[in-house]
Amino acid sequence: MLVCVVVGLNLVAIVLLPFRSGFPALRTPNVLTTLFATGSIVGEALMLLVLWRILRQKNDSLGRLGLWKSSPSIGWSVALLVAALSVVPGVRGLHNGALHLAYSKILFEPSFFHISVALILGCGAGFCEEILFRGYVMTRLSDAGYGAVVQVIASGILFGLAHGLYALSSGVSVGLDIMSHTALLGALYAITYLLSRRSLMPCILAHFLNDAIVLPWVFLTMFSAR
Repeated sequence: MLVCVVVGLNLVAIVLLPFRSGFPALRTPNVLTTLFATGSIVGEALMLLVLWRILRQKNDSLGRLGLWKSSPSIGWSVALLVAALSVVPGVRGLHNGALHLAYSKILFEPSFFHISVALILGCGAGFCEEILFRGYVMTRLSDAGYGAVVQVIASGILFGLAHGLYALSSGVSVGLDIMSHTALLGALYAITYLLSRRSLMPCILAHFLNDAIVLPWVFLTMFSAR
């Protein structure tokens, strides 16, 4: 149900984007990226509220999922490694692909726009999505008696589906590519979660670094190309 909520909110944001055509001031890549990022964090917050209500009804808590729980050093080390594996290829690919765009300079400037969007995307996704896809999904599977392998695979697949379905609007091949890559990244976050002794903090860090560094470039590049 929660995955449906996440996907639904993302689909609503995509559906509403075409209405920007009636507002010329909203058609700049900067504004569109900011609106998309803001809508994203609102959706993430609503998802977290739904999850909190579910946990409360079951006399459960976010703390049991691993929020604010301390992690051994191996958890932090793996989190930084996973972040590097996702960020470095992303930065190289976007740098090479964005050089021809009129707005390419913005992608590399430490401006207020770039920093604010990076923080919005990184904090929203890094915090909320890790609580759902790692903390909640994997804890529920563990409670049901499923082992680590099933937890990692399920967490990765659900993570990929939630991120890739909205991308199908850009074509089946693009959507499938995003889903597969995101599913793999979700599985790596899941492994980090297990190695951290089910602490969400290293996962949140790795997710934050990836989304804060790469996603502003992705959205700005996407909207600049239109």
